[in-house]
Amino acid sequence: MALIARPSRLRRRDLQLLAKIGLAAILAWWISDLLGADRPAFAAIVPLVALRADDPYGALGLSLFRVAGTVLGILLGIAALAIDPSAPLWLVAATIVASLALGLFVRSSNEPINPIAAVTAVVVIYVGKGRADAYGWIRIWETFLGAVVTMAVAAFVWPPDPIAGLREMLGNLRDDVSADLRDVARFPGLPLHEADMLLDERLRRSMETGDTMPTIDRANSGLRWNPRHRGRRPELIALAVPIRELAAMSRYSRSLLWSLMGDPVGDRIRTWPQEGLTAFQEALRHADAAAGDVAEARDPRAEIAAADEALERFASHTGGGEGAQLAVDLHGGTRAMIRVLKPETTARLRALSLERYGPEGAR
Repeated sequence: MALIARPSRLRRRDLQLLAKIGLAAILAWWISDLLGADRPAFAAIVPLVALRADDPYGALGLSLFRVAGTVLGILLGIAALAIDPSAPLWLVAATIVASLALGLFVRSSNEPINPIAAVTAVVVIYVGKGRADAYGWIRIWETFLGAVVTMAVAAFVWPPDPIAGLREMLGNLRDDVSADLRDVARFPGLPLHEADMLLDERLRRSMETGDTMPTIDRANSGLRWNPRHRGRRPELIALAVPIRELAAMSRYSRSLLWSLMGDPVGDRIRTWPQEGLTAFQEALRHADAAAGDVAEARDPRAEIAAADEALERFASHTGGGEGAQLAVDLHGGTRAMIRVLKPETTARLRALSLERYGPEGAR
């Protein structure tokens, strides 16, 4: 699932983001103007720079770091002008280095650096060069007012919903697992060029849904920073467990595809006698049904048992002869994939999630 929309896909969320940015900038300017500020550009700059992240999992936390970076950048720019209003090159360079260094500390966990402090510091130096009196410390209060307005709008106007984002991710993973297992079932006997195309599509999808742990971490951060979502951490933990299970299933299923690709017969994927192939495909169907049970919080044990029984029939029909080693590899890989869904695994993952995201381990 892509977190950033393609330019051709204009979504409702995109329009809401534009409206939030505009509303926050206008409110910050208007309130500052009511309080006596003269053309309070800095108040409007804060939301224009900070409310840029369209992340359904943790936009508010990221916005907070961007607000902090904006405020610090403006303060650094003002301090630089106070030192020398003519802004010589050495002073500009020192300000940029200092603001970039701050960006290493005032940043979210998924950002290598927060560049906003450097951007706003340079803007302040540019617009205030030679006019330190007009862009001096009196501008600080309007900057802080802009920050307050920005965070209020981010929190209460169409606030990001991390839980909804995780539900969407779980649904996408569920669809991916079904598609992966259908491809595994189709692979035996396929021409290699068709198998190559299917594998390429599955790998592309894996790049979009592969960062499950960072995504859950961002959702947890979003719950922490947004006062409207406090008390929802049990929902996050309840979603984190099946997300991790289905993500692991998807990785296992793609390893099965690689195994099949690695032992072709001529220009086709290897296959087996019909009894063995039917049993293998049946095991995959039951594994898919078990994944659906996990995604919908149902007991998967009946489907797991049926998948195990089908795998044993697959092993009995493919032992010895050509393709026996590949059959052994597929049998072991599929068994390992199914074990991910067993209640014992679910219990361990839940304990780990409680430790990481519960009240004591919340980060």
